[in-house]
Amino acid sequence: MMWLNELIVFLLALESSFAGAGFHLVDEYGETILEEKQGLLLFDGGTVCDGHFFGPTEVYAICREMGFDSDNGWKYGLYWPSIQNSSDIKLADVHCLEPYWSMCTYRPTNPVLPECTHNNDVFMTCKGSIISCPSGMYRSYRICSQCPSNTYKAVEGTQTSCIDCPGSATSTPGSSSCSCRAGSTAIYGGSSCTCSSG
Repeated sequence: MMWLNELIVFLLALESSFAGAGFHLVDEYGETILEEKQGLLLFDGGTVCDGHFFGPTEVYAICREMGFDSDNGWKYGLYWPSIQNSSDIKLADVHCLEPYWSMCTYRPTNPVLPECTHNNDVFMTCKGSIISCPSGMYRSYRICSQCPSNTYKAVEGTQTSCIDCPGSATSTPGSSSCSCRAGSTAIYGGSSCTCSSG
């Protein structure tokens, strides 16, 4: 029965890994870019509007936030319509006082801003390459760190955090899944997993 509990938690993690979390670059086929190559900038699965302030400081800050060493240029436009038009515009008016994401302000595009169309989507090239961490570890800039107790990361990837174990489930450091405590079973309902005794 323990394998079923771990399988359910693994499937929840797999579902979470495909939700767009934070920034990433994609190529013309929608594949994530992990090395120095121009790509469409996405934030939480949607595009980023060039806006009024976007420039070298913002590009550098975002490249560093994604785990690259630095930037190597940017442009905006409608270059890959099939990918761009199938995505919502999620972010606009990014403005960074310093080249660090923590020093940036931005505006979510809900409701959609009239000046933001896919003709203003940001494309950028970042220098270096992003490291991919194995399951049970998350990326902390240029190194992989173990997931802390009671968190997990089920799949290899570039995620910058681990997922909290649901309910009364637990895990040891570096885990790729969570387990229910002895005497409990995992119950799957919708998008959540809980541990229940009995």
